[in-house]
Amino acid sequence: MGFEKFMDKVLRPGSGDEDAASAGRSEEEGAREPMSDEQFERHLVERMNALLDEAAERKALHVFADVAAWKLAALGYGCGPAAVGNVLRLFGGYLEKLVEAERAQREAQEARKDGRLPN
Repeated sequence: MGFEKFMDKVLRPGSGDEDAASAGRSEEEGAREPMSDEQFERHLVERMNALLDEAAERKALHVFADVAAWKLAALGYGCGPAAVGNVLRLFGGYLEKLVEAERAQREAQEARKDGRLPN
């Protein structure tokens, strides 16, 4: 496969060799009612959660991470350096929130254990 065909397949979801089931899903998805940004975000979160759960069940989180990284790279390639910077900024912010929430939970548990907070 030549480089141009490879890039076309990678950067354009739905192009390349698809089976009939995938093609059918694409048609169904195109016929869906419009969603608000909030509804679409919730929809994407639910789908990503399902994929992450499946990867965990299959003990294949490394595959999920590889595909997610690849798709983010394709997004950055297609949308440019500003998009890459925005993704990295968001990633850092979300990671910081997760670390902070874990720290706060740990501190609260220690305070409860020491009798400084009610159970």
